[in-house]
Amino acid sequence: MRSNCKGPKCGWVCVRVSAGCRATIYTIEDVIIKYSNEHNH
Repeated sequence: MRSNCKGPKCGWVCVRVSAGCRATIYTIEDVIIKYSNEHNH
């Protein structure tokens, strides 16, 4: 997964997003606060 962080908040997106995978995770200081979708591969 690739991350995009600003301070303690990070959004993670599957590296296969270009292949249609919509899995994402949102964290604050390494604690998962939200996730959506599952990997489709």
